[in-house]
Amino acid sequence: MKIAFLTPGAGNMYCGGCLHDGTLVAALNKLGHNAIILPLYLPLKLEDSTDDTPLFFNGVNVYLDQKSALFRLLPCPIRRLFSSKQLLKIASALSSTTDADSVGDIAVSMLQGEEGKQSRELEELVGWLEKNFKPDLVCISNSLLIGMAKKIRERLKCPIVCQFQGEDTYISSMPSIYRSMVWSLIEEKTKDVDLFIVPSRYASTALKRHVLLTNEKIEVVYNGINTEEFQNVSGLHKSDKEPTVIGYFARMCEGKGLHLLIDAFLELKNRNGSRKLKLEIGGTLLPKDGKYVNNLKQKIEYAGYLDDVEFHPNVGKKEKINFYNSIDIFCVPAVYSEVFGLYTIEAMAAGVPLVLPRHGSFVEIVEETSTGILYAPNTLEHLYDALNKIIIYKTIYSNYQKTCIPVARQRFDSLVMAKNFISAIEPLVKI
Repeated sequence: MKIAFLTPGAGNMYCGGCLHDGTLVAALNKLGHNAIILPLYLPLKLEDSTDDTPLFFNGVNVYLDQKSALFRLLPCPIRRLFSSKQLLKIASALSSTTDADSVGDIAVSMLQGEEGKQSRELEELVGWLEKNFKPDLVCISNSLLIGMAKKIRERLKCPIVCQFQGEDTYISSMPSIYRSMVWSLIEEKTKDVDLFIVPSRYASTALKRHVLLTNEKIEVVYNGINTEEFQNVSGLHKSDKEPTVIGYFARMCEGKGLHLLIDAFLELKNRNGSRKLKLEIGGTLLPKDGKYVNNLKQKIEYAGYLDDVEFHPNVGKKEKINFYNSIDIFCVPAVYSEVFGLYTIEAMAAGVPLVLPRHGSFVEIVEETSTGILYAPNTLEHLYDALNKIIIYKTIYSNYQKTCIPVARQRFDSLVMAKNFISAIEPLVKI
């Protein structure tokens, strides 16, 4: 089966959507299908990617299309000058500071599809697919791109699948005037999509809060990773070893609850007097989150535990895997409900028990698999109790630890994800 994925790139940053689609495409090809990624906006940062397909909806052009009627009239050769690697490099650097509240107008225009201000970019994408690939199915990475569906479906005569990856959180941070327009357009454009694929049962519920969809038009396909990459070969995680290293790996920001984890860690140190207990913090650190993180570092220093906490910002894939293999307990006290969270299964694949808030997809990912403890969300005392429990009671820790790797392999491996994806889309494709 020939499948084209339309995936927004994040330039110099790693993003969950990019990693998900890259992993899924690699697994589909391993199963014998012909799957490609067409990057949108900015280049994709995928460690294992060797694909040299062109970039569509160049981020510079998309912005200028939105802001300048004159630019929209320029001939193609001149417009291509704005696709230079140097300009894209600048755009990639600026992308980390672009918030939802500043791109609402572009989101609306993109959802308008061929009637939007980026219609020439859409025509270029469809033309390339017609000439170079002719897919049996096109998969749109997220619902904010659903405006493309109608034209692609009409011209290529193929079914369209759209993934939902938690865009509701991003949309909710837009100004209210754009937020309502975006959801209205998404609902209007659902008629152009044959199937929505969501990463959890909770994600299905979250999507249906905003968009009227029948259960028949939604399929749950859990996210997956290459679990073999995370296998622990160092032998650090043993059932008889007292867990002494708590790990956090996500964006270092308030929404992920890093401040809650640090407060709980300081309580553990103060109440229990554990000299051995350490905290390792990894993940993306954006410039706009710098003040937040610096304030947390000052709090740790004032408490006298700076030597027990280490930060690992913006590390690569190899360093991330080493990070998971160096910790004993994994915790991201996310403030808001998440539709998935790849970090949950990355830790699981490395054999690391989880301590997470009881909301969103964490219930079905963690509690139903017996891979960790869930606690009352946004409650410091409950977070402290959960961490304290898994540290003190070795039998509880050992039972969770033994379950992690088998569950990751059986439910959340990339090949399992790819097979489930094919099962979901096969009824749509006539080959």
